[in-house]
Amino acid sequence: MLETVLSQSFAGTPVDSCIDEFFRCVKSEVGVETRHPEKARAHAYLATMPEPHVSVGVAAKKKYWNLDHEAFRPIRDFLQALCAA
Repeated sequence: MLETVLSQSFAGTPVDSCIDEFFRCVKSEVGVETRHPEKARAHAYLATMPEPHVSVGVAAKKKYWNLDHEAFRPIRDFLQALCAA
């Protein structure tokens, strides 16, 4: 899932810790656990941005995602190999 890679791109950051705490709180206090945790994490991350209502693609255009992150290397390598063929 694309959101898995997106979530990896902010893993270990202070925002990631806050998102972890948010989901722990929701599970503990409300008893709700998301069915699609990576998708939910990506959207929670976007909620911290200046324009939180944007789509994943628009967020990329706004440079909300660190597309230079190592998590994107396999995708970059695949696309480069595809273009070289």
